[in-house]
Amino acid sequence: MINVSGTEGMLGRYSGTDKPGLPIVPSQDANSLAITPSFTGAGGTTVANYKPGVPLAGVAGTGITTDYSGFTRLSPPTLGSIEKDNPLPVTLSSFTSNISGRNIKLTWITASEQNNSGFEVQRAVVGSEYLVFSKMAFVSGNGNTNSPTTYNFTDMNLNSGKYQYRLKQIDNNGNYEYHNMSGVVEIGVPTKFDMSQNYPNPFNPTTKIDFQLPTDGKVSIRVYDITGREVKTLLNNEQRSAGYYTLEFNGSSMASGIYFYRFIAESNAKQTVMTKKMVLVK
Repeated sequence: MINVSGTEGMLGRYSGTDKPGLPIVPSQDANSLAITPSFTGAGGTTVANYKPGVPLAGVAGTGITTDYSGFTRLSPPTLGSIEKDNPLPVTLSSFTSNISGRNIKLTWITASEQNNSGFEVQRAVVGSEYLVFSKMAFVSGNGNTNSPTTYNFTDMNLNSGKYQYRLKQIDNNGNYEYHNMSGVVEIGVPTKFDMSQNYPNPFNPTTKIDFQLPTDGKVSIRVYDITGREVKTLLNNEQRSAGYYTLEFNGSSMASGIYFYRFIAESNAKQTVMTKKMVLVK
């Protein structure tokens, strides 16, 4: 435990559970020191970096040679402070989005980076009482650089709705901070009826089919063999709201070969029919 007091007031006790800024308590363990630190380390560092539960390096008989971040302390040490330039957080100059259909491309630019392991891209669906962010991807950082760096990530095949994004920037020591995108990003409803080519194609045994509805309507998707015989019904005249959808088709019970899948959408007394070919290879 280290008890310190600064020139502008108490900084507090820092042990395993105590936090800087709390009032100093009078009790000290055998390895504690009460000092007025200068908060100056190598390179003019001014951020204190205390090591909870252990005595300071440089104190006779302690055997402590590194600070809380694992940096080697100077000799003689600057009591209680970082003994090497502390990695600065990444300086983010912009964080923007661009919408293309149901895909959102995120772009962020760093002005400089130090000790940057990378960025965890997180997304939350807007609309519920609380935002719950989920990890979408990890984009490796540039380590140390004073030059601008541009990063991209595309969030694909989203449903209609509003989304919030943030970056969890993580350094090589495991420390992190969040960068939130200003405002929300909205995927609207499509402008026309459409169905995609299945992907992957050829496939074994599963594949995906995207379709979109500009208005509410009933949808059927059926699979036929090369003779025209229906072999699978994926949707049977089901009511769906306007928006983007993805179906997964499993052909594990079918033989290898060429198949056709037909999309029929009915809305406002208008019918849209589309047919595409898929290949199952086992």
